[in-house]
Formats: sequence, C-alpha cells, structure tokens
Amino acid sequence: MWDDLCQLGARRSFDPGDHLVFWGADEHGLMAIESGVCKIVNSTVEGRQTLATVRGPGEILGEISTLTGSSRSSSVVALSPVDVVMISGADFDRWLDHEPGAGRKLATMLAERVAETTRFGIGSQRRVDVRLADRILFLVDRFGAVDGEGEVDLHTSLTHEDLAAWVGATRAVTTRGMGTLRDLGHLDFGRGWIRVRDRCALETFCQER
Repeated sequence: MWDDLCQLGARRSFDPGDHLVFWGADEHGLMAIESGVCKIVNSTVEGRQTLATVRGPGEILGEISTLTGSSRSSSVVALSPVDVVMISGADFDRWLDHEPGAGRKLATMLAERVAETTRFGIGSQRRVDVRLADRILFLVDRFGAVDGEGEVDLHTSLTHEDLAAWVGATRAVTTRGMGTLRDLGHLDFGRGWIRVRDRCALETFCQER
C-alpha cells in the first residue's frame, strides 16, 4: 500500500533546516516521507514556537489540510536530509477511493496521532526530566538503532532548544534535565546524538514519577 501511494507523486529532497511546509500557507497536497526525519513546529499567539512532534520514514505529512482544504496548521522543518514524495490532493482522494483498506489505514494513523498528542498532554505537569525521558522513549520506538551492546543510538539532530520547545521548558532547565538522566546512567548525549544506555531503566524512571 505504501509503495502504491509513493507512485502517485514526484520525489523531492530537502537539506537539514529546510522548510517542507510553512504554517498558514494556503496550499494543499500530501507528503510521504521516504527517508530522513522532520520536526513539526507550531506557533503560539504570542509568536513563540513549540515543537509538536517528530516524523520519519513511512509517515505522511499534510493530511489535515489536504482532507479539509484548510491552510497549513504547522510548519515542517527537516532535521536531516529528507526525501519525500509530493502527492496532490486530487490524486490522494482517488487513491483513498480505490485502494482497499486505505481509509481504515488513514483512520488508524489519525487515531494514533490523537493518542500521541494526548500522551504528551497528560504528562505536561510532570517534572522536566520525566518529560524528556518520555520524549526520548518516543524517539527510540521510531528512530532508534540498537548496537551490538544493546544500547540505542538516536541521530535525530534535535538540539537542546528543540527538546526545550518539545517539553515546554527553558533551554537551561532542559539541559539540567538531560544532565540528570545522564548522571543516572540512563543515557548519554552530545551534539546531534543521544545514546540510550538502559531503556528499561528509562521506562521505569517515567513510570515511577
């Protein structure tokens, strides 16, 4: 089904830092991510940017504006080199009409995204280090690469500013939270990478707080 969807459009590549989508743009069409990682950025009424989530290979972008005809509700920025397939709204509509199971697949994806948003919202009152641990586990499930020692490497190029925008904290507080997780032996990190040393301990850390 994914391969058939990707046959509908033209491929386009983006470099890290490029905008795939601008918030408020009056344009429609779907993007299917073939490779790379993107961040979804929202803007508050005060003009402050918040990071909503991260998307990667096998996921689609722009489905809401394509289905509703509304303007873009978020900006999308490449965190790494990204390859996408650009699909027109008309082609996507025809694909939904004729591809068996496509509508159910789309509905499942949208339900999962609602659950993801709810999960992040429920944890919004928890300590920053717990929120960070939760987001890192989210990334591990989607983008983690397990090495020979059972540790998990993340190469999403998220900065501490990005993480701060994701958990709703200042950069200084976020850096201290990451330091706490490192001091506990749950992870290590550097510029452009995070290594989870003990996933089970990180999960327990989230559950106990």
